[in-house]
Amino acid sequence: MVRPLGPPMYKFMIGNDFHFPAQDDRAVDLWFQVMRYWRPDEIDLLGDISDGTEYSRHVTGGTTEFFNKHDIPKEDKVYGEDAVLDQIMENERPAREFIAENRRVRKKANIHFYTGNHEWSRVFDYFDKYYPEALNHISPESLWAPRNLNVTIHDYSDEPFQRHGDLYLHHGNMVGTNAGDSVKKHVDAFGVSMVIGHCHRIAHVNKTFNLRGEDLRGYENGHMCDKNSPLMGYTNSKNWQQGFMIGLVDDDGRAHVNQIQITDDYTCMVNGRIFSA
Repeated sequence: MVRPLGPPMYKFMIGNDFHFPAQDDRAVDLWFQVMRYWRPDEIDLLGDISDGTEYSRHVTGGTTEFFNKHDIPKEDKVYGEDAVLDQIMENERPAREFIAENRRVRKKANIHFYTGNHEWSRVFDYFDKYYPEALNHISPESLWAPRNLNVTIHDYSDEPFQRHGDLYLHHGNMVGTNAGDSVKKHVDAFGVSMVIGHCHRIAHVNKTFNLRGEDLRGYENGHMCDKNSPLMGYTNSKNWQQGFMIGLVDDDGRAHVNQIQITDDYTCMVNGRIFSA
């Protein structure tokens, strides 16, 4: 028997791993096209919206490290502080503008931003080591989500957050070899159904405990970056898939999801409708 689905309690949309300034502009275009069509009440930006390459331990001492790239002396207290703060704010401007555009498109939506391993933890660790004075003047709010945007921020160190029905959200901090392996590690570790980013793959796994009547599920939510960007050159084996998620929570509080994969020629399908960029 097919039970007609009444009006949903709410609709949601989840995206991650844009890695500004290494975002894929055509994928971002599709994100906002679908947002205008789907009209989500809840938006989750699931981490690594910013790439933060200049603060990475992997580039320390190289030409792309923050202080080297911008020729700001680490020990220059006269020239340093204002220049450092101005440059940090400029570095994070693309990600900040993207988050603001989500607010502009969906003025009344509840927006949650989950910092990833490329964001505040990376910024904090770098400046705590090389220029701790900067940490008195910056925060996740100032860099990415000013208070006037009314965005809820979750720290990378937080536990997964129960967000939509049985689904818990976190950027992710474990990676497996194959599609589905990463989120399975999270489901096994936390014992809940989860949506993660981090691994840049699209996958769906289920884990059923028959005797206790429990069915856990896990989703890897793809990525939205330009895999050919030099900033993404840390691996030459990119088993990555572009995409994002839409869903709704029904009047019984159950979350129903659709994983939206973006094709190589930048199309995606939602409710039988084709979007292209």
